[in-house]
Amino acid sequence: MTFFQHALENELETNRSKNTYFMDGGNRFISVPNLGYHSRPCASIARLFEDWLAEKLYCQPTAIIAEQRLPILQDSVELVAEDILNKIKSNLVWRKSIDKVLIKVRAGHVYTYHSLEDGQPLITQEMEELFQQFPLFVEMQVYATLKAGCSSTQCMLVVENVTVNPQQPYKIMEEF
Repeated sequence: MTFFQHALENELETNRSKNTYFMDGGNRFISVPNLGYHSRPCASIARLFEDWLAEKLYCQPTAIIAEQRLPILQDSVELVAEDILNKIKSNLVWRKSIDKVLIKVRAGHVYTYHSLEDGQPLITQEMEELFQQFPLFVEMQVYATLKAGCSSTQCMLVVENVTVNPQQPYKIMEEF
């Protein structure tokens, strides 16, 4: 699995997409696409992920809302991974053009989003107000190679909750 991940992340011909979603801990999130970091083959997977995220935040049972549980961040990493993979498998139209795909998901508190080498959070004064309103994040990256005659698609999903399993992401791989 590690070779698969390393190959897709470092291959020059890999199509890429990256989105970051900031959440308020309730049922609001905003999407911040990374400029210049999107490709058409990855767009349908990114849309499926965003649909999954919206369902996870907006369609929670009343009991979960009443106990003020944070979906995604307080769910088990394995459950989140299986849930995302099931959503992606629910619409396989994207797989017609993709040979291999790596989907990386990171979630946590904004102070763990990205850090400097000394461990300090990478937050500027301008970002402070936004992060006070939306203190949680989910980041999704897609790496994909286009089909070259293969009939199946290899998919690896890597999920990391930086408060539960930092630097030890849960990995799952399937072939469709």
